[in-house]
Amino acid sequence: MYILIADDHQATRDSLEAFLTSVFPSLDVRQARNGCELLDLVADERPDLILMDIEMPHLDGLQAIRQIKASWPRVKIIALITREEERQAALDAGAETCVIKGSPSKQLRDTVSALLAGKV
Repeated sequence: MYILIADDHQATRDSLEAFLTSVFPSLDVRQARNGCELLDLVADERPDLILMDIEMPHLDGLQAIRQIKASWPRVKIIALITREEERQAALDAGAETCVIKGSPSKQLRDTVSALLAGKV
């Protein structure tokens, strides 16, 4: 399985990658720095799951979600949001679910597990 992390902050990407590879050692985890880079990687590599910040430069996460879902509807997306008020916009754009940045790691682990198992 292949997971792509898209966030404009290197520390956030590295932290998420370290967490995911420790919890799910068999996963291939890669990173994108912005929405445009994300779309290029999705087109080339078709990840199973994307963890995506909705606030990114060059192409924001909501636009990226819409474009990905229009072209590759089977790609699962977890929107990484900073405020609860962003949840509905991310879901309306096509994300399967949302996780608030800074949430307990158990919530992220359970959300990723459920999506990878096809339960969401």
